[in-house]
Amino acid sequence: MPVGSTMDELWLRMRDYAAMIRSQEANATIWGPEEWGWNGYLFSGYDQWFANAGNGWARPDRVAHGNVDYAPWLLQQFRNYETQNGTRLLDVFTLHYYPQGGETNDDVSAAMQARRNRSTRSLWDPNYTDESWINDKVRLIPRMRGWVNRYYPNTKIGVTECNWGAEGHINGATTQADIFGIFGREGLDIGTRWTTPATGSPVFNAMKMYRNYDGNKSGFGDMSVRATVSDPDAVSAFAAERSSGGALTIMVVNKVGSSQSATISLQNFSAQSAVQVWQLTSTNQITQQANAQVVSGAISTTLPAQSITLFIVSPNALAAPTALIGKRFMNIHFLWWNDVTNDEDGFVIERSMNGGPFVEVARVGANTTNYSRMSKWGNYQYRVRTGKGVLLSVPSNVIQLKG
Repeated sequence: MPVGSTMDELWLRMRDYAAMIRSQEANATIWGPEEWGWNGYLFSGYDQWFANAGNGWARPDRVAHGNVDYAPWLLQQFRNYETQNGTRLLDVFTLHYYPQGGETNDDVSAAMQARRNRSTRSLWDPNYTDESWINDKVRLIPRMRGWVNRYYPNTKIGVTECNWGAEGHINGATTQADIFGIFGREGLDIGTRWTTPATGSPVFNAMKMYRNYDGNKSGFGDMSVRATVSDPDAVSAFAAERSSGGALTIMVVNKVGSSQSATISLQNFSAQSAVQVWQLTSTNQITQQANAQVVSGAISTTLPAQSITLFIVSPNALAAPTALIGKRFMNIHFLWWNDVTNDEDGFVIERSMNGGPFVEVARVGANTTNYSRMSKWGNYQYRVRTGKGVLLSVPSNVIQLKG
């Protein structure tokens, strides 16, 4: 197109295409607008064309629409359409992001490596001013989430193209590991890379560290856990708990060219002492290291220069409640038990009726040692489990209450 499209032209095309998709496939997931980068978030194609045609920084299309940024304006239109027509035409708000300071090439000079290490801050840090021509605080994922919350709530967000370059170098790998960790920590719903790196390349193996580090499709946890570091330009860390099995996974990325001593302090997690360790270094091989140890609630380790290290911390088995007893009075069942743990989240009460399977009937809070409920006449069995996060202990003893 010789002249860029206006905000209205772009909205009408998106509306019409999305409506056609929805009419043919009601359960389709519709993504958009897939804008290319910073100027595309803020200005229509017309305004970008107008500026590039030598007209300075005037933005006539934006001015004609109340001087509103283009991307949130689009979200408003989708919301207005749903309000008026009862049909959602956008499920995932998606943008592309490529760093603009040369990071996407294969330059691995010391200066560029340091710049890659810093520039991922544009994905999240409200205090970081992008060092390229953008020269602004991008904070991409919080910005997207803020736009959606304000202009079209309940819409997911995705970064559907990104690339930080250096696919054949460990600096590209540590940067990719940093990006994946940021995506998870910041609550991005969908993140995809442009393009798939060559199989076996350092960046490919960095992705494997999250998805298939052991060749058995073992991966990072799926429930984000808070992890903090003192200098994310040098060492970044991300943590998540697996909903299956309850293991805590911690990805630590040493971005710099020297080894770093690190102490990983575990809080509010009862850990077994032995910790699995998997690592990717400049040798470009994912290898299992000797187990680390949890001592006094912490893991002390040395991180090799420019490395990605995954720690897999298994939870201690929860102790089951003991000495469960019960009594029936009229149509009320009373239960009492002993709490033999000191860090549980609560207890799960399970019941079987007339010889059927045990099912959960209630949960009570930490340090609670009794429960009561009204029940119909019948033969009941009760048992109780200790709960912490996604973990449940084995059941307590079983008691029977009749009548």
